[in-house]
Amino acid sequence: MLARITRTMLGSFFNRGGYVLDFSNSSMANFTIESVGFDVQAKYGGSKGASLDEFFLHEDENTVLHLTRDLVDYIELVMPNKDEYIGS
Repeated sequence: MLARITRTMLGSFFNRGGYVLDFSNSSMANFTIESVGFDVQAKYGGSKGASLDEFFLHEDENTVLHLTRDLVDYIELVMPNKDEYIGS
């Protein structure tokens, strides 16, 4: 079972002041729909980051872990500035 602190830390890693990685609103919507079957921002409202924080706190463990894995894969395989992002 994912502890609340772990869920909060996941949110902090991916949410940088409301920004999530290099996603626009539409690219994040497409990504989360493909990953977990729904638009996280549409479901939870608010900024991309605030919505992702709520997602990590309220979704079931399997769904949280699935999106986390996909986001990490995105950083590793797609983001051109991944070293800068991970180092910040």
